[in-house]
Formats: sequence, C-alpha cells, structure tokens
Amino acid sequence: MSAIILDATTFYPIIRDWYGKSIFTYQAEIEEVVAIEEVLAAFQSDWKRYYPSKEAISTVEMLHYGGIIACFFYRISRHLLLKNREDLAYSLSDIGRFLTGIELFFSAEIGEGLRINHGYGCVVGARCKVGKNVTLHQGVTLGDKAGGRPVIGDNVMIYPNAVVIGAISVGNKAIIGANSVVMKNVHENYMAVGAPAKLYAL
Repeated sequence: MSAIILDATTFYPIIRDWYGKSIFTYQAEIEEVVAIEEVLAAFQSDWKRYYPSKEAISTVEMLHYGGIIACFFYRISRHLLLKNREDLAYSLSDIGRFLTGIELFFSAEIGEGLRINHGYGCVVGARCKVGKNVTLHQGVTLGDKAGGRPVIGDNVMIYPNAVVIGAISVGNKAIIGANSVVMKNVHENYMAVGAPAKLYAL
C-alpha cells in the first residue's frame, strides 16, 4: 500500500489520476483563487479523525473511502466559495457528490475534524452549521425547515438515517439516535431518540 504526504506538489496529480482528467482541467482556475495548502490543512483535520496516529494518507483511503473523499471535495469547494468563485465551487461540489453519494453543500459551515461513517445518502444542506469533531453516519440529513437550518455543536454523534431540520441547535457532545426526527433544540450532553425525538440526559 503506497502512501503520500499531501502538499502542493502532490495535490493535482492525485485529483488527475484518481478522479479523472476532467477535474484536472480546473487546476489553473483553482490556483488563481485558492491557496491549496489552506485546503489541505483543513482536509487533514478530517482525515486525522479516521487515522489519528498515521503520518501519511494511503492511496486506498483516498480512492475508496467515501467519507474521506466527500470531505476532500467539500474543503475545496468551500474555499472557492469564500473566494467568490461560486461557479467553480458548484463544479467541485458536484464531482464530490457524484463520486460518493454524499452531499456536503459548500455554503454549509463545517468545522474541523468531520468524520462520515459509511456515508451514502448523507446530506448536509445549504447554510447549515456543523461544529468540530462531529461524526455522521449514512442517510443523515441536516437541512431546511421553513427557511431555518440547524446549528450542530462540537463532538456530536448522529447515527444512521437521522433527520435534523429547522432553526434549532444541537449542543456539544449530544447524540442523535438512528432514524430519529429532530425538530427542537437538543441540550448539551443529551440524547435525542425517536420520531419525533424525545430527549434524555446522558
């Protein structure tokens, strides 16, 4: 299993060889507006959630682990949006969604250290806010209800097929149970379970 250190010299060969030549055509446009080292620094925080003791990422991880790939493309598209290149952000975001079946919309604010387990069908919608070291599972939806979006705290765990929608907050270290539907605030160190969800102190 080969391993590499991600830096500015290895970034574009990776996306060219692993994700197809079409994305490589964006290199010049990306370089005009984004410092790749900033993107990679943000992405490394996500990758370290999976492998905290490893110093180098393997090609297998970048090629086959959907959660890692989705985070990779989210970080690129998010930086492009912040540099006022929404058109290019859409293109990179679309590629990430196509490759993984995971939608991390670039206008969502996602903190460092996102981990997505399995992940297929996971959606973090536009303008949602997600804190640091959050873990999502497959089928999770964070999104809009009546124009409001959720704010997720730090170190939150959200289990498969949970739905968290609307202008609500989920406190630090909260847990959202599988198949739950959450439409009201969840306090720090509480668990929300059921549809509609009920709250229990941890």
